[in-house]
Amino acid sequence: EFRVIQKTFENAEQDICSFYLAPVDGQSLPLFLPGQFLTFSLKTVSPDSESGTLIRCYSLSDEPHPGHYRISVKLA
Repeated sequence: EFRVIQKTFENAEQDICSFYLAPVDGQSLPLFLPGQFLTFSLKTVSPDSESGTLIRCYSLSDEPHPGHYRISVKLA
């Protein structure tokens, strides 16, 4: 499990946002190679109160760091 430790907008339009994710257990993270990604499974609720699951993959967008991962998301 991870928690968001920082959120940063990457441009003036604020349509690209980076999220820094740290492990909840405080353990060091393994190093990764370029092109690796994280898969997120997010619970959703639609306007008519139906729930579902949204699965998305995001590439790691920073150099390897033992304390956190970073992903960057662009608004559609």
